[in-house]
Amino acid sequence: MLLAPQLRQAKANGLSSLKIQDRTDNGRNAVNPCRPPIFNHDPLAWAHAIQHVSGLIVMALALIPLIWLDQTRVQIVGFALYPVEHALNAVLFPGVITPLRGNGTALLILLPTLALLAVVFAVLRSLYCFARAAVHRLIGAAR
Repeated sequence: MLLAPQLRQAKANGLSSLKIQDRTDNGRNAVNPCRPPIFNHDPLAWAHAIQHVSGLIVMALALIPLIWLDQTRVQIVGFALYPVEHALNAVLFPGVITPLRGNGTALLILLPTLALLAVVFAVLRSLYCFARAAVHRLIGAAR
């Protein structure tokens, strides 16, 4: 709330009471409007904290099987990744030696590689469909 002298002074300066901001908190202490409050009075702060902690727990639980898979002696995923990685390295980076990776590491590399190949395939398919539609339109216009 504004005090009566402050309100009178504001009205004398031509400002309405709605445009005047109170620069005090509930205890009538001066507040700097450019500075955020010390405590964020967010009623859902505990829920946001639980979300962050639960995300870390899910990530840790997802990495535990990958670490176990990486430490097994039988290489399954590494042999599946090797031809794909070797072909990509031969095309993009000709002088690179392609290593045989562990299962967990190969899985972490294989998933983005497959996603990249899916994106490239979708782009090529879209270009093919566009070219085919353009050719059919030109042929139809010529008739």
